[in-house]
Amino acid sequence: MFGFSFAKIAVLVVVIVVVWQAFKYFGQAGQASRAKAKENPPDPSRIETEQCAVCGVYVSNSAGNCGKKDCPYG
Repeated sequence: MFGFSFAKIAVLVVVIVVVWQAFKYFGQAGQASRAKAKENPPDPSRIETEQCAVCGVYVSNSAGNCGKKDCPYG
């Protein structure tokens, strides 16, 4: 009924080993990218911005007047 030949078992073992090795390889690649991300933190010189309610332009939180009438930053 179930024909378990040597060839079928060998192919099954090869497939299992290939999948196992692929998981190991891609798992190590993911660990390396996470370690690299920890080594290079985000740039602290970036400026936080928010959208102007009047004109819709993104301006820094410490910005002055954008030049538009009714500007909330000026």
